[in-house]
Amino acid sequence: DRLIRPYNRLDIALLYKFKAKKIDLETGFSVMNILNTQNVRYNNFSNFPNEKTTYVSATPFTPTIFVNIVF
Repeated sequence: DRLIRPYNRLDIALLYKFKAKKIDLETGFSVMNILNTQNVRYNNFSNFPNEKTTYVSATPFTPTIFVNIVF
């Protein structure tokens, strides 16, 4: 039974940019898969000699904080 479930994910990001003299600065955060939906990554699977297929879990809840500094 090879029922393909739809992929469902909600992401959010906030970005703040500012200049300080000769430096450009960006900072912010993002959260991927806020609702932690259990998805399957269908395009990354392996076929084994016994004809079984193993699917890989897609992106879980992933918070990220970042800073970019440009001189």
